[in-house]
Amino acid sequence: MPRAELTLIANVALDRVNRGPWTCGGCPTFAPYAFARLEARGVINAACADEDRAMFRSSDTADGSVAFRFKRAATTTRFDLDYSGEFGDTRSMVLYAIGHSWSEADIDELEIDSEWVHLAPLVRTDFPVATVARLAARGHRVGYDGQGLVRVPQIGELTLDARYDPELLRHLTVLKLSEDETAVVALDDGLERLSHIPELLLTHGSRGAEVRVDGGFSSRVAPDQVVRDVQTTGAGDVFMIAYLIGRARDLVPTEAATLAANVAASMLTERKAER
Repeated sequence: MPRAELTLIANVALDRVNRGPWTCGGCPTFAPYAFARLEARGVINAACADEDRAMFRSSDTADGSVAFRFKRAATTTRFDLDYSGEFGDTRSMVLYAIGHSWSEADIDELEIDSEWVHLAPLVRTDFPVATVARLAARGHRVGYDGQGLVRVPQIGELTLDARYDPELLRHLTVLKLSEDETAVVALDDGLERLSHIPELLLTHGSRGAEVRVDGGFSSRVAPDQVVRDVQTTGAGDVFMIAYLIGRARDLVPTEAATLAANVAASMLTERKAER
């Protein structure tokens, strides 16, 4: 297989959406859509418990462009999610189980040949600072989903706080934050503590995203089409994967974010049509 454009490392989840059946979740579940849509080469490294593995995608995509590799974990992360609001953007969550904490040794066992690596934590303990630092020290450009900064790893109703280790930020190339996450991180000093991150993506659900580069230049992007009345699980994951593929292809951040917004909108359009 040719060199990957992007490597994803993340825990998978079992999600129960709007009191429905348990379904596959987490970035490894939704990332294949972005890889396929953009005809991108990639590797997905995913952790879950052995007894749940059969529920998840466990083989390469049909054209062999994305390799899917599993890491054995003691438990699989589980969430109960309820969506409401005009655009399905308002979400409440309950955390039932906490998944794998990736170690430096776990990283060393992976064969990563891409420059760009995305970490998609489900809660704060998924990727300790030393693990993120190991990737950066190996020369990778690291993307990070900001829910890993603010989600408290505690069973029960999901809570957010800003008690993350700021040292983690020093090792990131790209950080994505949703509106809820931005409100928590920016509570004390605005976004000043994030100003040294080369690429900061502030997503606004169906309204698109703001892109901040090197703590200065800021621009807004929006999808060509706003998709209403559909639950949005996985849209942020698809956005981030598409963004990083765009960056791996040397698109500038604004171009990559516009691409990502449209790929996420396409996924939601298809989901709505399938209802």
